[in-house]
Amino acid sequence: MLSRIKRTGRLARQGATSIEYALIAGVVSVGIIVSINAFSSALSNLWLNTASTVVSNIN
Repeated sequence: MLSRIKRTGRLARQGATSIEYALIAGVVSVGIIVSINAFSSALSNLWLNTASTVVSNIN
């Protein structure tokens, strides 16, 4: 009986750890997605400005 209680406790801790890791992975994923969206907008504007400058200097 005591071993069953220990095993149940160990499984519960492993489940809690798995949930914590999943939450951390989710938060990191959201952070990466947000930063990529912000960076892609800035990078797009950089290339548009560069192309505009090149075209205006050619003409």
